[in-house]
Amino acid sequence: MADIESKRNNNESWSVMSENHLSEKFPLHRACRDGDVSSLKLFLHQEAARSHIVLEDTYYGWTPTHWAAYFGKVRCCICSYCARNRVFGSLQFLSYVMT
Repeated sequence: MADIESKRNNNESWSVMSENHLSEKFPLHRACRDGDVSSLKLFLHQEAARSHIVLEDTYYGWTPTHWAAYFGKVRCCICSYCARNRVFGSLQFLSYVMT
């Protein structure tokens, strides 16, 4: 897994094009990777984007929760995990956790 971060930091195979593709096709993944709680909160309130919470990306086969966990974004990790598993049954709890 350290390979992913080294690729991203050393630009071995992670390019601006990869970054743009991640942002366009996998916005929840990008938000979780970056710890962008505001964007994650907005995405989780959109019905169409919520289905992406279980979507595996085309780079590593990771879900948004994987990205959050790998990059140490604890709040995003908890929120994406709860959204994925509907642990609390509503997005109200997620809004509370993310504030």
